[in-house]
Amino acid sequence: MVTLIAQTAIASITRALPAAGPGEILQMVNDVLHDLVRARLGLRDHMTLTLLRYHCDGTVEFAGAHQEIIVRAADGASRTIETTGPWLAVLPDIRAHLVEKRFQLAAGETLVLFTDGVVEARADTGDMFGLDRLIDAVASPPRDATAQAVRDAVFVRMRAVAPRSDDDATVLAIRRIDATLPTQIAS
Repeated sequence: MVTLIAQTAIASITRALPAAGPGEILQMVNDVLHDLVRARLGLRDHMTLTLLRYHCDGTVEFAGAHQEIIVRAADGASRTIETTGPWLAVLPDIRAHLVEKRFQLAAGETLVLFTDGVVEARADTGDMFGLDRLIDAVASPPRDATAQAVRDAVFVRMRAVAPRSDDDATVLAIRRIDATLPTQIAS
């Protein structure tokens, strides 16, 4: 229920205020979630969320706390970008805790986002797939790999470790081809 409320709030806010930054949008989403979930329904539910805005020039703005952001460089090497911020629906006002950041996605780089179901996928032995294996999987395809190939490599490696998963697993890969071509997206 919390996820559905958040999705509806984000869609409504971004339509009404298309120039709003990720931090501003998250504060408004938190207002809605805190009011509905905590105040009206009396639930102690919360959620973590990183909201990103991708610009055509490769600039990525983001705010919120969730999983790390992985950027696969044109040469295949990967780096992580930490996301920091408050959980949503816990505090009535999160402005003081919001951190808005930005980075540049260069031509040939691939942005990889994922849910906790990917890194927390467990083998029968209890061994988790984990962030290190995920980063290795992102780096494993050839240098000029498409966004789809990067995404597929993650799932092949994840299923090799944890053939069955109790949680949903989502990977979104976005590759910036170059400044004059459209971006490739695979989810």
